[in-house]
Amino acid sequence: MTPSQPTPSQRTKRIVTLLILPLSLLFLSCNPIFDSVENAELIHYRTRPKSHLPTDFAMQPNIVVMGDGYTASEATTFKTDAINMVDHLFSVSPFNVSIFPQYFNVYFISLESAEKGIGRGDANDTALRCYFTTNYSTDLVFDDVNFWGGRKAPNPFDVVTRFIPGINLSNTVVVILVNDTKVGYTTSFRNVAPYDQWISLISVPDDPNEFKRLIMREVGGKAFARLAEEDAYYGPDTQEVMTQMSTQYGFYPNISFTANPSEVAWKHFLDPSLNALYPNLGVHHIGYGAYRPDNDNVMMRSGYSLEYDAPSREAIVKRIYQIHRWNYTASTFFFYFVGPNSI
Repeated sequence: MTPSQPTPSQRTKRIVTLLILPLSLLFLSCNPIFDSVENAELIHYRTRPKSHLPTDFAMQPNIVVMGDGYTASEATTFKTDAINMVDHLFSVSPFNVSIFPQYFNVYFISLESAEKGIGRGDANDTALRCYFTTNYSTDLVFDDVNFWGGRKAPNPFDVVTRFIPGINLSNTVVVILVNDTKVGYTTSFRNVAPYDQWISLISVPDDPNEFKRLIMREVGGKAFARLAEEDAYYGPDTQEVMTQMSTQYGFYPNISFTANPSEVAWKHFLDPSLNALYPNLGVHHIGYGAYRPDNDNVMMRSGYSLEYDAPSREAIVKRIYQIHRWNYTASTFFFYFVGPNSI
């Protein structure tokens, strides 16, 4: 099924539905690994009523947001941070196209941590044991292997399937918001083929624009659309692995390891006739690769933009269509996102 196309005048409309499930329904048996989430709360934050969604759970993209380092008294803070995260994601192109938000399921899982914030170099006593790898690093990790204080933190993916039975993790982006204002982020996939279960860990910086960039780059870009950073240094060994993952699984559609514009995956955006519509055309060379035709976009850590470039937006649209098994046509994207009628 292919959805009807939106008109440029349409705007995103969202209806928020909260459904708090009784604790007795969530925990049918005792499992010591899940002790840290025994006071958790599931909130179903949906953009449109259930009647507007496909009946097949496998054809629904999902975003599941959990918090770490939020104490019991900060449950409202987590919900506010989670709502701000989702609201921003669906306010930017192409996620803000009228037909798209209504097809996403969005869930919040409010977890209670004994300690506020996360650690540096090791974890605090938090629900998911997230921490910065060092005091100076922006890399975030979670520890679901080691026992600490007589317990082991659960794997985030296991928390999701426990709270939302039947969810298709291949169509799900798991997000962990860590209760820390230091800029931090890590997006990765579960190391089990076909490598299609993705998770983003992001902090909540004081600077709202920095928070927005983390949301767009890590959650919407990397985890949902499988995009790569466009200003990272990719050496020959990394190129080989990424090329293999790209060929086999379709990852990293926004970069091509070639210096020849005629060979890049997004060469259709280099048409000279589009210059007036998308002015920043031309290959951006960094390291070994030929990158997106834009010198400042949100998939660049060194940039300040709050926009995806055209090839990244196309990859996001393709991903939405892929999950719903709709027929994608490039002409539709050009009409609505690149041309004079773009939204």
